[in-house]
Amino acid sequence: MALKPFCVAFDPKGRTWSKRDQKLPPYLYHVQHADSQATTYYLDSDCDSESDASSSPEFPTIEASAPPLKTYFYRDLAARAVIHQKWSSKVPSCFISAFDDFDHARNWAAQRLQRGRGPVHLYTIDTQKIQGKHIWVFCDPNEDEYFFLHRIPRDVIVDSQEVKLGKPPHRKCTYTHLGLANRTP
Repeated sequence: MALKPFCVAFDPKGRTWSKRDQKLPPYLYHVQHADSQATTYYLDSDCDSESDASSSPEFPTIEASAPPLKTYFYRDLAARAVIHQKWSSKVPSCFISAFDDFDHARNWAAQRLQRGRGPVHLYTIDTQKIQGKHIWVFCDPNEDEYFFLHRIPRDVIVDSQEVKLGKPPHRKCTYTHLGLANRTP
């Protein structure tokens, strides 16, 4: 039985976790800019990973700034999530943020660019492609922000746009957006 994409919800005030998983929205949007703690990298064509080899080389893998955790305690992860939510924090984070609202992500990207934090890229993540993978996603049910633990693999990224002044990024209409995921253009 394949794992379904899910989100473990946390309460940032009480630093507690919900007993039930939250359903992920169909798409999440990650903004990468010059001050991002997360880093992006592209694998060359001689990569060993089957999933990386079959994915589009135009999309990067996005990795968190903190090294991978060896053990996972919910209390520790919740405390790290609270620190991660403070945008001014310079503490290396094991999380990578993404938004479920395209307009929020687009506005965040435009703000970063206007503040001289360029270049800025907006990545679209198809959460259905997370299915069957060991990717942890955390969320605050009161916010539209989601946290990927350690990385966002490039084979779940379906679109990348460089944000430019005077030219806002746009939401691309795909067959999946239209509910026609099994059709080809």
